[in-house]
Amino acid sequence: GQLQEIQAAQEQAIAERDQAVAQQDTIRAQAADEQVKALEGLKQQLLTERESIVGGLEGTIGDLQGEIDSLTGARDSAEAERDQAIANNDIIKAEAADQQAQALDAQAGDYQAQLDELTGQSTQYQGQVSERDQTIADLQAQLAALQDTPEDPVADPMLPPGLPDPD
Repeated sequence: GQLQEIQAAQEQAIAERDQAVAQQDTIRAQAADEQVKALEGLKQQLLTERESIVGGLEGTIGDLQGEIDSLTGARDSAEAERDQAIANNDIIKAEAADQQAQALDAQAGDYQAQLDELTGQSTQYQGQVSERDQTIADLQAQLAALQDTPEDPVADPMLPPGLPDPD
């Protein structure tokens, strides 16, 4: 009588414990899955930001390079005009064309400085992106480790040590 009641109560406690362990695993799995989704969202956000910034920098760099090429062409034209004026002994026209060529050269130099600065910013941004990519990789590795951790079998507190589980 009493022994059977204790045995039944023990089996009920074991079943409740097993169910609690299973539910705890489900909760951990759900939490890890939510963390994976959150990190994937963060990763996608960072990739989108990177693409946007890089695209903007590339567009600006292309625009400045086009301006530099245009100014170089105008300077070459002004220098040719200056050389023609010198050949025709037109000193005033030659000096004006030379001054125009120098001004265009200075403007091209300003654009080149801006281009160099943007290139430096782009390199700096790539470093920041690499750091973010490393952070994402570290977090993904931590998540993988959490998901791959084998569960320790839970010892039945109701059984004396060393006895097999009655299942």
